[in-house]
Amino acid sequence: MLWFAVCVVIWALIMGRLPRLSTLLMTVFGSVPASVGLIALNHGYSLLIFGPLVLIGVFLEAGFTPTALTHLADISQDLAKYRGLLMGLYSVMLGLGQVIGAVVGGLFAQIAYFDGLPYLTMILACVAIGPLVATMILQRSMSGLVAAS
Repeated sequence: MLWFAVCVVIWALIMGRLPRLSTLLMTVFGSVPASVGLIALNHGYSLLIFGPLVLIGVFLEAGFTPTALTHLADISQDLAKYRGLLMGLYSVMLGLGQVIGAVVGGLFAQIAYFDGLPYLTMILACVAIGPLVATMILQRSMSGLVAAS
């Protein structure tokens, strides 16, 4: 937990210099090494090999929230008249994520014990990658249209 908090602070300090969507994609991918490392450690594999993998993955994962909030702030600045709607949607999605995450996480934990949580995390990362890539493609095509006009 302490490592995660330190990583969030580091990300908050460097976030202003990084492209938002690419960074979001990288932070989502961070869940894979963290999850693989946790599963390996849970099954008794080497701490010297998989411990650093978990630390790197957690560092990447910790960047998701500061990056997502920075991206949300950028969007709400560009769409000032919809700022209330955007923040409201964010709050609703955050609440839904907590409820659904607790239920689905509990099911995965019942089925696969500790390993179920990293497995679920990797599944959710795969689900999150689709909309992120679609948003990146849409943003690039929109910037191409703006540049052409």
